[in-house]
Amino acid sequence: MDSPSAGAILLLATLAPVLCLLAARRAGRRRLHGPTVARLAFVVAVVTWLGYAAILGEFHRVRVEVAAAAGAGALGLLLLWVRPAEAAPRRGRRLAHVLAFDLCLLALLAEVGLRIVARVAPTTLLARSASGVEERLASLAFSPGENHFGFPCNSRGFYDEEFLPRERRARPAVAVIGDSYSASTVPHFFHYTTVCERALGDVDLLNLGWGGIGPDEYLRLLEREASPLAPEAILVALFLGNDLVEVRPWTGIDWLLAGWFDRGNVLLLELPRRLRVLSRETSETAVFRAVPGRASALEEVRAEFPWVDDVALEPGTFSGEEFLRVATRYAATFGSIAERRWNALAARVLDLRERAGPTPFGVILIPDVSMIEDALWERIVAASPDVALDRHALRERLVALCAAQGIPCLDLWPALRAVPPGPDGDRHLYLRRDLHWNVRGNEVAGRALAPFVRALF
Repeated sequence: MDSPSAGAILLLATLAPVLCLLAARRAGRRRLHGPTVARLAFVVAVVTWLGYAAILGEFHRVRVEVAAAAGAGALGLLLLWVRPAEAAPRRGRRLAHVLAFDLCLLALLAEVGLRIVARVAPTTLLARSASGVEERLASLAFSPGENHFGFPCNSRGFYDEEFLPRERRARPAVAVIGDSYSASTVPHFFHYTTVCERALGDVDLLNLGWGGIGPDEYLRLLEREASPLAPEAILVALFLGNDLVEVRPWTGIDWLLAGWFDRGNVLLLELPRRLRVLSRETSETAVFRAVPGRASALEEVRAEFPWVDDVALEPGTFSGEEFLRVATRYAATFGSIAERRWNALAARVLDLRERAGPTPFGVILIPDVSMIEDALWERIVAASPDVALDRHALRERLVALCAAQGIPCLDLWPALRAVPPGPDGDRHLYLRRDLHWNVRGNEVAGRALAPFVRALF
């Protein structure tokens, strides 16, 4: 928000008590039409709600309180402007009141309707950040047997072979919990956990995770899915691009307020944005989405997805403009860390370690693409002239936290940065115009993970 707008809102919030007092005195002297006052109050409330979510986006208790005060001030001004009940209403003004009320009521009903649909038929497009963990998991999970790059997900909906209970396993197993890096954007044969399995030769890695989840959901997956399998070790893969913002630092009434004022929860705003993002993806991106059958042999996988052997053939997931916008938004999160977010993330890491109990527990740190590719970082910095960004702050703080708490931590940044840049200056470890590893990135990560897993035993 620009400074003049912010100044006007602060002024309105500051003057709110005076304006409301003047409006009350006027109402006492000259009777106002009750339904008109109620309609105005409703319109101001809805505009304040949608305006905050659309402009500020992230929920902050103090900012919401300032916005509410500014809304009260705006209502006071409007009540000073409203004609008394005995005066004949002007046609144009009456129509404006009715139209504003109808539009705000329609917006509220549309939001409630979308939330009902999201609860009845969970889907990624309608996932909300303040939804319950179980609701989010239900909306983001793969279906059992769903084909993903020609590989059917197992009966629990995870992108891996069927998980066996401990008594039926022939060798040790390590549960790896993560987000879209677990759901993956490469065929299963090339996934970093599969690469690690081949490098080890005598350990199974159980790949648990779905796109769009975060530390709160990791905790639930650890309790609900990983622990009952009794693995010999548990690893949680933290993606440094968005896991800081995915953990919800809200308590008490903040959960209720954030459910309406945090943009990630306002489906009326989020659904059009998500549909717009999908529409901007190139038609080539379909190879990442729908695969009709199973590619049972490696030769079939290579024939179905020729880009696995040649980064030059990779379809770009986003347009150049959209990719920079998304990468810049991620960098604003991890490059300028809000302490309340950091405190929530640090607490969640410790919660995860505690819930693992006596089972060996470790953390994998997955760098964002902008932490690896220098040219992209320079573009992000140029696009954020008013933001002081620190490329390594989050990663270094997590490494230090794990060291202080005695938690084994694999920071993949050194391994990925050790790959020599190509002629164009990029290492090409992430899919073209995407935030996820390609086959080369998964290979580097899987090989780096193997000795780390071995050390856990």
